[in-house]
Amino acid sequence: MWSWSEGELQQLGRFLADRGLCGPAITARAIGDGHSNLTFLVSDGHSQVVVRRPPPPPLPPGAHDVLREARLLAALERSDVPTPRVRATATAGELLDVPVFVMDFVDGVVITESTPAPGDDEQLRRRIGESLVDTLASLHNVAWREVGLGDFGKPDGFNARQLRRMRSLIEVGGTVPPAFAPLDDWLHTNLPPSPEPPLCTTTFASAT
Repeated sequence: MWSWSEGELQQLGRFLADRGLCGPAITARAIGDGHSNLTFLVSDGHSQVVVRRPPPPPLPPGAHDVLREARLLAALERSDVPTPRVRATATAGELLDVPVFVMDFVDGVVITESTPAPGDDEQLRRRIGESLVDTLASLHNVAWREVGLGDFGKPDGFNARQLRRMRSLIEVGGTVPPAFAPLDDWLHTNLPPSPEPPLCTTTFASAT
């Protein structure tokens, strides 16, 4: 886990104070384990914000483009999807040697090694489940081109790319094992065209 040096914390405090968000005297505490990106709760004792940055170099493969993440969150502010508000962004070299973004802090449970014990309130559990379904429905209904994400992903040819990716997971020396060969042939023969994608597919497709 990366941690802030005293000088970096002072820089962050000035950065946040200049934007009326926090500081300049602040503390930063890691939230979660940060396997993809690192998340910090930053506070001046009164105000709280969340700061996100990539892990330290060398960057592992995966989703560590925090400015892309900030762009997606900012676009979703104009939708029914509940998201924290993006407050500021900084490119690599502007604040740290990596890009950073700042968003609102939303209180809740951070799940790392274990989940919270189940509660006895059946109505609360029901509302949580229904809220999950409602949020997924809202995400699928986002008109992603209209909220400024028309160039965000690569939805065209999504099905073909996914088939290539799944095939690569079972290949041995560039060849599909005999047990999978009939299925592989059938999938290539019957591959449907990629439909008009929802936002969740478009977002995932940009990394494939």
